[in-house]
Amino acid sequence: MSKLKNLIVFITTAQSPHFEAGFHYAIKNEKLYKKIYFIDIFSNISYRHEYTWRDYCSLLANISRKIRNGMNKNLNLKFKKYTYSKKFRFINLKSRKDIKKNDNLIKDILTTYSCNEHGNSVIKKTKYDENIIKSIYETMSITQNFVNKYKVTKKDDFLLFNGRLPSEYGVKEVLLKKKLLNIIYHECNVYQKKIYFLRHSIHKLEKYDKEIYDYYLRNKKKALDDWLYLKKVKFKKKKFNYITYFTSSNDEYKFTYKKPVNQSMIIKKLLNLNLVNHKLKIRVHPNTITKSYETKKY
Repeated sequence: MSKLKNLIVFITTAQSPHFEAGFHYAIKNEKLYKKIYFIDIFSNISYRHEYTWRDYCSLLANISRKIRNGMNKNLNLKFKKYTYSKKFRFINLKSRKDIKKNDNLIKDILTTYSCNEHGNSVIKKTKYDENIIKSIYETMSITQNFVNKYKVTKKDDFLLFNGRLPSEYGVKEVLLKKKLLNIIYHECNVYQKKIYFLRHSIHKLEKYDKEIYDYYLRNKKKALDDWLYLKKVKFKKKKFNYITYFTSSNDEYKFTYKKPVNQSMIIKKLLNLNLVNHKLKIRVHPNTITKSYETKKY
């Protein structure tokens, strides 16, 4: 990687570990970049979902979220500005440039948001909608201002949280329109306590076959041979064959497929099959535990 390129980190959320992930990546890869910019967006927009009052959380949990994702993170950000490398530059831009209204874009973002927050594959109206829409245009404006003012190039890398939530979606929209395609997405696995940094959205499933292949090709030739062999092998028939269905959250399906997936109907059809020599196993997505009661019931 050329040292002439820069890294631009978009700070769009105060939630852990997403807030810390950008700093972690920058520190670990500091030597690879000429300059590293941190664009403070979350403290300059009118709305972030981590501040909202969640009916399915306890009173103490709601108060804790407002402290952890509000005052605590703002103090943390101010502290970071004075303790890190001289190569790091913290940019705080206001929303100034008017962004052309785009109803189709807003509909896409709000649909994805409804999937993520409410488990609905269609838009669910809430009292926050007006603030969400305003924050999307504010985010796009701040991103546009930065791109124009700091003369970024197509060689530069742009680090962004998963790209699904309103602010992240807005940043991604501006970058892609400007043909700034070197976007690195980060996402977390709360169960394994890991952060992943990928050159594509984490929910673009077709990318993983090549990624697995390339990894084992570089690191474990024997494991690659075994993996390719298993893809071709025909297993002997046993007493039972298994049909397995893996459920997922609606927001992940929305981001992977253009049309919504009706998981309930798929499961009902499987249950109605004449499975004399088969057993049906349904694996429920583990992130259901973090969702609302409405989503769990669905």
